[in-house]
Amino acid sequence: MKSSRILSRVRQITSPPIFANDARKRREATITYLVIILAGTAIILAFSAFFLQSITTVVGLTIEVLVLLVAIFLAYRGGYFLASLFVPISLFAVITCVAYFGQGIHDIALFGFPMIIILAGLMQGRSGALTAALAGSLGVAFVYLAEI
Repeated sequence: MKSSRILSRVRQITSPPIFANDARKRREATITYLVIILAGTAIILAFSAFFLQSITTVVGLTIEVLVLLVAIFLAYRGGYFLASLFVPISLFAVITCVAYFGQGIHDIALFGFPMIIILAGLMQGRSGALTAALAGSLGVAFVYLAEI
């Protein structure tokens, strides 16, 4: 009996917000689940980076998990636009810092930029994808110039 209450509470927490517009409802549900999956992935990566003793990656991913939890909270409260801004910006900041403190322009973390562009396009539409592409180009240029 107690386990059924716990299970119903988990379903309630992970269910997306309810909107009157069906198209917006589908988009919100998709993005809410994407952010939850990103938070879970970031937690797993932070644990693995901890065991590999990469402190910069651990700190960056811990900050990213906190930002993603705030984004999930905002999405559930109806602040979808603000949440859709937080996620790509924080991902750009974390990946740029990990590349800067890591191997620079040769760091494998830079492969995350195209995924962030796709995520920004899903969350904010065409203008979000274009803005994310520009931010990604500036991030790579920053890492490249810092390496010189």
